[in-house]
Amino acid sequence: MQKVNRYRSHYKAAILADAESGRILLHDRMHQKIYPASLGKMMVALIALEEIESGRISLQDKVKISRWTSKIGGHQVYLKQGEIFKFRELMKATVISSANDAAVAVAEHVSGQVKFFPQKNERTCR
Repeated sequence: MQKVNRYRSHYKAAILADAESGRILLHDRMHQKIYPASLGKMMVALIALEEIESGRISLQDKVKISRWTSKIGGHQVYLKQGEIFKFRELMKATVISSANDAAVAVAEHVSGQVKFFPQKNERTCR
């Protein structure tokens, strides 16, 4: 295992692991507790991609924006209740723009309701 010490000013902590073996390849301050930032949105995108791959949903699906989604704060693309977007557009807004409201719309479409999404998220993390 190798410790990372270059480019320290560009991150707060880092870890690189082999996905198949779980072996940690590189790390720096890997035990430091930090705010997960956009990691949650990346998990939403990962679960959505798995659902697309399985055929349960499609990038062409039409998604109607809920009231809840339109009220999400933080970094957003300002989706409005009742607007309709292709799932592809919401995925782009989640991954490229790191938009909280788009991530909620994606999660709602994948699981029906955001409150059921953490169960999928927990399974994916394992």
